[in-house]
This record gives sequence, structure tokens and C-alpha cells, in this order.
Amino acid sequence: LYYYFSSKENLIEELVNYSFNNYKNFIVELCNKDWKNWVEEFLNYSKDSKNIFSIINQNWYCENDEMKKLLKTRQLEIFSIINLYFSEKYSFSTEKSFLLLSILEKKKKRKCIYWECPINNEKLLDEIYQLFVL
Repeated sequence: LYYYFSSKENLIEELVNYSFNNYKNFIVELCNKDWKNWVEEFLNYSKDSKNIFSIINQNWYCENDEMKKLLKTRQLEIFSIINLYFSEKYSFSTEKSFLLLSILEKKKKRKCIYWECPINNEKLLDEIYQLFVL
């Protein structure tokens, strides 16, 4: 292992970077979708892909200060892509995009932990749509 990576921290950083690039590509592709598909695929990504960055991003399991900085930078990059999508497509303010993303992240985290929310997802997504888009 140390032949390829100089330290455990280096290994983790490479893993996060690799996972981040996959997640970022997913987010960029997602921004070509309509509302329902965007939300549904966003909510299912962590569970379906088991992407490390996506999971770390949900739970913030990190005590290393350098890694926290890296994750924060990566999170802001992802948010800027998502914010641009909702701004251009639905005229959302940055705050509205952030609020929506916060709700979806919380829902995604619960879905990842419990595999499914104990309420009707279709109704929940309709409610979110009513609140944010109309």
C-alpha cells in the first residue's frame, strides 16, 4: 500500500478526490434532468452508488482539519453547480437553493440510514415541489 501512497492520509485524500470527481460528474449530468428525475436520482445516489464522498458529505465523519478543508471546498463546488441549475431553470435565489438542498440532504441521509422514509415519498416530493417551484 505504501508503495502507491505515502501515508494513510494520502490514501484517504486520493479516495475522496476520486469519489468527489464521480459525484461531481453525476451532479453535472443530473442538471440535464427535469425536477422529478433530478430529485429522485439525487436522493437515490448515495444508496445506489455507495460513493464515499457522497456518504462523507451526508454525515461529516471527519476529524482531520486538512480533510475538513478539502471537503468544505468540494461541497461548495457541488453547491455552486446545483445552485446554478436551480437558478437558471427555476429562478431560485441562492438561499432557496440552499434550503431545498438542505431538505433533500436530510431526506437522503434518512433514506441511506433507514433505506426508506416511513411516509409516502411521492407525496413528499409533490409537497416539496409545491413549496419550491410553484
